[in-house]
Amino acid sequence: EHLGIEIGLFHSGIADGQRGRVWERVRSEELRFVVGTRSALFLPFANLGLIIVDEEQEASYKQQEMLPHYHARLVAVEKGKNSQTIFGSSAPSLETFHAVTRGQFGLIRPNNSDGQINVRIVDMSKEHGVLSNPLAQAIEQAISLGKGSLLGVNRRGYFQAVLCKKCGHPLRCEHCGVALTYHVKRAQFVCHSCGRSFESMVCSDCGSRALRFVGVGSERLENEVTNLFPQASISRFDRDTLHPRKYADAIQEIASGKIDILVGTPV
Repeated sequence: EHLGIEIGLFHSGIADGQRGRVWERVRSEELRFVVGTRSALFLPFANLGLIIVDEEQEASYKQQEMLPHYHARLVAVEKGKNSQTIFGSSAPSLETFHAVTRGQFGLIRPNNSDGQINVRIVDMSKEHGVLSNPLAQAIEQAISLGKGSLLGVNRRGYFQAVLCKKCGHPLRCEHCGVALTYHVKRAQFVCHSCGRSFESMVCSDCGSRALRFVGVGSERLENEVTNLFPQASISRFDRDTLHPRKYADAIQEIASGKIDILVGTPV
């Protein structure tokens, strides 16, 4: 409405017929502006002038669940060689920031800053458990001062991935090919794409039943925090615990200061 132009929408959540119409209108140059997920980069624009990748540091831009594997950030760079590409982020990825230091990208900083932010990187190979000692101490200090703590993690469930011990391949949904996540409370392997769940799985590549669980999901992080801070008010904010209609109520509860520690995913 602000620009007075028609904008198309393209993502996997809309009907196939609607996506097909957007594709055809882009190909015929009837539709010139599209907002979409990473798959929108493959729309057949004849004269592409601008690509904007918002929150470019997000892991969801990497397609690793099924073939073909690609990273939307790299696709944007390739497709934008004859046009302009803008990456937006308040916390750029290491790859993008490294490209800036090498002069491959330009860097535009805001004129006004909301204040200095102290960032500390911890070598987890020297730590024991899910939370590092510096993080646990910082949470304890925040609780003593009456302040809240936000712990972000990029995957639901208890672990980030389930791998085959024999061949190392991740377990994938037999229906859509997306990597499965294990949920301890449900005692099931869950596909976060199609929603199907499985009580037992074997490796589709080698048939082995020996599995290895790796990484930290929001469910495991919540359990770890609860054990370390049993007196704190702890809440988990992800699609497994909250219905979309309850988001506003949950945000209001957070804003009121009733929660000491919030564990969440980028919902």
